[in-house]
Amino acid sequence: MNTARMLLVNATDERFRTAVLLGLASIPFTVGANWLLTPDSVEATSLLAACVISGYLYGIRGESPVHAGTLTGLVGGAPILVWGSATTLVEWWGYPPLTEVAGNSIAAVAAVLAALLSTLIVVVILLVIGWIGGSIGGWASKRIDPPRRLRSGS
Repeated sequence: MNTARMLLVNATDERFRTAVLLGLASIPFTVGANWLLTPDSVEATSLLAACVISGYLYGIRGESPVHAGTLTGLVGGAPILVWGSATTLVEWWGYPPLTEVAGNSIAAVAAVLAALLSTLIVVVILLVIGWIGGSIGGWASKRIDPPRRLRSGS
């Protein structure tokens, strides 16, 4: 089974519901930080924090914190992915030097290809953010004493 299909299956799996919900919960903070507070740059601090929390919670459960963090990163990074791809498409579509040299139809094809490449790059970045956040959360779950309610025999 390929990785993309496995992530899609896990996104709908009940075991990873918390990871998906944490990703969804981070979206308003990501949107606020990126387009209301700092519209010229991309900021993923809230997404990284959600990935760390997800990794921590899944580390306590004894499941894969890295996988949970990656899933949280992909779900929570959806606005960054859409915005980055759309911005690339719009900027390349009307880029005057490209349309003068290549013509409108070739410029349109180049714009679509650039948007697809931008999408691929952002997906890789979101996977890395999720992997890092999940790893940190998993590490913390082993170092920090879990809450009493999760301990057996207490």
